[in-house]
Amino acid sequence: THGFLLKQFEFETDRDRLHWARVTMLGYALGMGTLVFIWASQLFGPTGGLLALGLYCFNSNVLGHASLITTDIIYACFSLFLLYFFWRFMSGGDWRWVVAAGVSLGLALLSKYSGVLWFLVLPVVGAVLLMLDSRRDGQEVAADASFRPWGRFLVALVLIFFLALLVLNAGYGFRETLAPIRTGHYQSRLLSALSDNALTSWIPLPIPAPFMQGFESQKYISEVGHPAFLAGMHSTQGWWYYYLACFVLKMPAAFWPILGCAAVGLVREKDRKRRSAVVLLLISSLATIAANSFLSNSHAGFRYVFASVPPLFVLGGAAVKSVSSRWGKRALFTLAVLYVASALWVHPHHLAYFSELVGGPKNGYKWLSDSNLDWGQDLDHAREYVRTSTAPITVNPGMMPVSGRILINATTLQDCFVMYDIHGWLRPFKPIDYVGYSWLVFDITKESIKNRKRSPDDLPDECYLASFEYERDRLQETVNLTKAALKTRPSLPEALYLLGLAHLGLGDLDEAIVAFEAIPVSHPFYVDARQNLSFITALMGDKARSEAYRKQARIEATLRTYSQRPTVDVSRYSDSLVRAPRDWKLHNNLGVAFWAKGRLSEAEAHLRLAAEIQPKFVESLANLAIVLEEQARFDEALEALGKYHADLLHVDTMPYRDYRVYYQDTRVMLGDTLEIYPQADEHVLRLKAQLQKNPNDVWLLNQLSAALTVKGRFGEAYDSLSRAIALAPASSALYTNLALLYTEKKMFSHAVTACKQALELDPGSPAAIQVLSSVQKRAAD
Repeated sequence: THGFLLKQFEFETDRDRLHWARVTMLGYALGMGTLVFIWASQLFGPTGGLLALGLYCFNSNVLGHASLITTDIIYACFSLFLLYFFWRFMSGGDWRWVVAAGVSLGLALLSKYSGVLWFLVLPVVGAVLLMLDSRRDGQEVAADASFRPWGRFLVALVLIFFLALLVLNAGYGFRETLAPIRTGHYQSRLLSALSDNALTSWIPLPIPAPFMQGFESQKYISEVGHPAFLAGMHSTQGWWYYYLACFVLKMPAAFWPILGCAAVGLVREKDRKRRSAVVLLLISSLATIAANSFLSNSHAGFRYVFASVPPLFVLGGAAVKSVSSRWGKRALFTLAVLYVASALWVHPHHLAYFSELVGGPKNGYKWLSDSNLDWGQDLDHAREYVRTSTAPITVNPGMMPVSGRILINATTLQDCFVMYDIHGWLRPFKPIDYVGYSWLVFDITKESIKNRKRSPDDLPDECYLASFEYERDRLQETVNLTKAALKTRPSLPEALYLLGLAHLGLGDLDEAIVAFEAIPVSHPFYVDARQNLSFITALMGDKARSEAYRKQARIEATLRTYSQRPTVDVSRYSDSLVRAPRDWKLHNNLGVAFWAKGRLSEAEAHLRLAAEIQPKFVESLANLAIVLEEQARFDEALEALGKYHADLLHVDTMPYRDYRVYYQDTRVMLGDTLEIYPQADEHVLRLKAQLQKNPNDVWLLNQLSAALTVKGRFGEAYDSLSRAIALAPASSALYTNLALLYTEKKMFSHAVTACKQALELDPGSPAAIQVLSSVQKRAAD
């Protein structure tokens, strides 16, 4: 909607464009609020309407999502209009209400794929209403009289669905409407079964193909799941009680006694129209919650069941009918005041609102994450906090404990979008401040380490202190503290990793190798440890061993991003291919398995075959680029990578990709198709391709070393820089760059030596002088 309305205007900045796009969303929120008031007023009188409107207007979930350009508020709006129009017809209204209901359902479908739920809910609700109405005052209605409402209802239902499909198709310009099911490629179990079955594959679908593609994508996601967080637990399959917990956590505490008060009056309801509205609203809310709880594994946020909330506001208006005594009215008024206060208290941070029952928004990050409180809405405030802070601030630290002031967003803190624990070292501490409640501020000191909340798996104090010493470049102190930690827990990976880093910085390469080698593959530090081993063995001149360590790091970096860890067993995929020789996914996985074993020719053959069998499966090209890079066929690797990037986001290739979630520099894979991670880097490939043609080009070697350093590929960076120095031993700049490379690993004595070599070649080199001064200062401190 915002695109249609605003495309004719020219905005000076993206901020202006975003602001006015969000303004358009307010129309839906205002329309829905108006309907809440009208419906509740018709059912429970003007006072009931005002109470329902108050519940709507002062609900932080409404206020938070009404300001965002998402489909949730739009879908909830059209769904409520659909229910209202349907109720008016079922309450004896004329056929204009059917037309309005059909149009509303069509608009709900255009706003969100969840609208298909109403094709199941409306028949059920209508049947329940008719069955309740067939008994009037406890007596059966005559058979001929009861048949007519059923016939009227069925005709209305057909008309509603027809009009909804008409609106839906019109919205898509009737694009490929009535195409048979078999014309699409489906990943979801339901649609795949229908497409592969000869009895159903020919059936023409009365919906536009783009809608079908989008619905299939969401259906597939609902099957494979989505990373979710609830009260310290992580899952990609969700929990059946997730949305019930969201209701308790995200709705104001005062809402529940108000709703309970309304329920007392609704149970005693005798009026036919009010009773039918109650049944309709209650079933629709429960159906939305149940469908998302039991028919979907994607539990990504309370917003997924937001459409179930407005009907409860309408029902909440009945509370005014349930209290008649003076004390009852005072109690209800007090609850209403508390309800309003909950929204005013958290303003303007409504998205991060949490119930007073769990301590409010300050404790929200302990219970839920992602869109429940942290959707990037406070990013500008976080930047301003860093800019105005008088103390240095570390933003979103990694796996290593750091000291001082830390600013981290809630989703990152809870490791919602990684398959391993990164910030477990930080969670035992209590925040000292909040930025919009979605960013948390910590102050990590020796004193706070002593006072932190402890658990059996907690890191020992020596580990924290060792990390602080390493942070301050005090390498020998780091060694001493990590050894103290290892006396009580000899195989503690965090201590081993810090010990390896400290030995590396001190130049004790053999000791560093022993420490890094002891880190198990199951630990998050394993990949970094292997990358450090690759660098160390490159320093020792063992290129083959360095490449082997780098390969181990890449294999594990790939496998640990999957929600269900896949296998790289060659025989597993080979045996499966005997039964399905044209399965492109199996060929791709076998190719990656061969790559992991170092059998590159066989890997290439199967990856090319996967791309040949199914050209729309572009991930095989990304995998192929890595295999070709390892074979030093850089131009071919660039060609494969170029084809991959060209087709990656094409609508025709999307159905062939496994669902994945990217967050910052991590990913979570929800399928079983093997995709090597990280992918080949185009800039690095271009430099390698140029060097293949000009192997003695010192400038290219230096550029390649810099590019590899940025990517964290220090072993390869060192090899490239060493080659450049061998070709141009009189280059002061190359030795300065070597000093910078050593400094990255805190190898200060090596860096000083490299700087002195640079100054011998060019005594006045400003860069070498600056680097030497910096290194000597860090080493002295």
